[in-house]
Amino acid sequence: DPVLKVSEAPLYLRGGVTGTGWGAEAANQLGFIGTDEFNPAEASHVYSLEVDYAGGFSEFKVADADWGNTYGYNYGVEVAGHSVELVVPLTLVNSNNNIAIDVPAGTYIFAFEDGVTKTMTVTPTTDVVIPTLPWGDNTVYIRGTVNGWGDPPPAVDEMIWDSNSLSYS
Repeated sequence: DPVLKVSEAPLYLRGGVTGTGWGAEAANQLGFIGTDEFNPAEASHVYSLEVDYAGGFSEFKVADADWGNTYGYNYGVEVAGHSVELVVPLTLVNSNNNIAIDVPAGTYIFAFEDGVTKTMTVTPTTDVVIPTLPWGDNTVYIRGTVNGWGDPPPAVDEMIWDSNSLSYS
């Protein structure tokens, strides 16, 4: 039987999202998940860390202790200023550009997938309250002019605000 060998490089979540900042501290070391729970015959390539984030705008990276000089890990975004979106994998590259984030305060799982594609996924835990808009996932159209909201009548696919029920229909 073939033996699968997986080695673990110490990687860190570095930047303003952790309480320890940009240093390679034990508290911000990403934990390595050695097996794929959905396919035990395959190795996982995921490093993750649960972070209590204060919220707001910040920047971060995934890097080894000396910014890529030992293991070659100094991952950020290709274009400076690019932001990670919640639960959407973001492709990372070996780069000096930081990853931007702007989310509400709460606890998040930062997961770095170190397989063929290098991706970062930030997932809120259940205690994070993400505000929802009253119109949900529907597109809202704003119509009108300064002198007449009623001419012409709204199109079929438009939503109308009902001030009595404080909702869109």
